[in-house]
Amino acid sequence: AEILIMVNEMGWVKDLKRANLMIVPMANWTRDQYFDDTKLPWKKPAPYIADLETLIMFAGLDLFRGTNLNVGFGTEHPYLWFGSPWLATSYFLEKLNRLKLPGVEFKEVSYRPAGSPYYNRVPQYDGLSCSGLEIIIMDQDLVKPLETATTIISLINQLHPREFQWIGHGYIDKLFGSDLLRVFVAQKKPPAYLPPQWMHDELKFSEFRQRFLLYR
Repeated sequence: AEILIMVNEMGWVKDLKRANLMIVPMANWTRDQYFDDTKLPWKKPAPYIADLETLIMFAGLDLFRGTNLNVGFGTEHPYLWFGSPWLATSYFLEKLNRLKLPGVEFKEVSYRPAGSPYYNRVPQYDGLSCSGLEIIIMDQDLVKPLETATTIISLINQLHPREFQWIGHGYIDKLFGSDLLRVFVAQKKPPAYLPPQWMHDELKFSEFRQRFLLYR
């Protein structure tokens, strides 16, 4: 509802007149609450988001759809597993653990994607043996899905420059919102250098959105 109010008030939809909205706000909810704090039964917002952990990581790991990595499609763990037939998992895990990403831990997994009930397309490496990692959320208040995803992508590109590829004719730029991630990865800078690049925009949007918020 807050996004709808913002779009309506700012006139961001071309050739669309300002709508006369009637919004019924939720009761007894504050912004610091996750869905599991409500004690309500989980309703899938999409067929492939079966639980809160998947939804949290979706916010970052959906970037993998712009790469030649499998992001758990063809398994029961989309957005919580990722891998490929060529990933040097043990070495990658060692490098990744050194970065101490907040709120998450990683565990090696081996799997074989087998079709996808979520999309009308074949998942990456369908039917092939993949080595990869499982993302385990240890503290949902600390985890940063976007930082986790961009760090993984950057590190995999550094370790597998020949195998790692962007796919979809610039699709990653649409998913990320700009070419910043793709350019950063090409420059092979340390993964920790990227998050500060979007902090300014994050703070700017945080201030801008205040007048549209229904919940505090």
